[in-house]
Amino acid sequence: MLPSVLPLEVLEEVESITLAELQDWVKSLWKHGFGQALLQGNLNENQALQSARKVAAAFALKVLPEKERGMPRFLQLPLAREGFGNVLLRPEPNVNNNNSAVIVQFQHGDREQIKQQLAMEVLGAIIANPFFTELRTKQQLGYIVSGGVSNREGVRSLVFSVQSSFADSAYLTEKVFEFVNAFSLKDISDERIAEYVQSIVVKKLEKDK
Repeated sequence: MLPSVLPLEVLEEVESITLAELQDWVKSLWKHGFGQALLQGNLNENQALQSARKVAAAFALKVLPEKERGMPRFLQLPLAREGFGNVLLRPEPNVNNNNSAVIVQFQHGDREQIKQQLAMEVLGAIIANPFFTELRTKQQLGYIVSGGVSNREGVRSLVFSVQSSFADSAYLTEKVFEFVNAFSLKDISDERIAEYVQSIVVKKLEKDK
């Protein structure tokens, strides 16, 4: 999981910045650095490298050691000895907001298992509509209901989200797990699975717009 902060925490830090701090930070900003370039268009390899070198020369940065580069990374949470896993709770800072929301995430942490990672995408495609139908249409738990798969840094996760103005987060979480525990693939034919797979293949073959 990637670290995140609340908007109020960001606001607090921004408001605390002083001119002296900013001046000191700017002095050290361009001493070291690390950049990556993506060049697209009618360029061959030599032309692309030449363009990248011109940009690098303009900044004249000393190479930042790899261990000091800020790279996004996922941390593998320990397996819970009991229950459903790890729970992160965040209170709503706005007392006038009566909404509650939950995000339940099942992560496949081994990004080297490509077939299993892609199987998560297929499962996400299969489960999205039934989840919406059950919690939004039938139970009417919230006006925002979604289920599917996310892909962050090559790691897929099944993600279920529900936001409600009348049910609290504990109740929403309970209903998400009720759905997950009751869901089954036994009534889905091989032909239907093949259709989901083909749909994902088509999306992956689409050119960037």
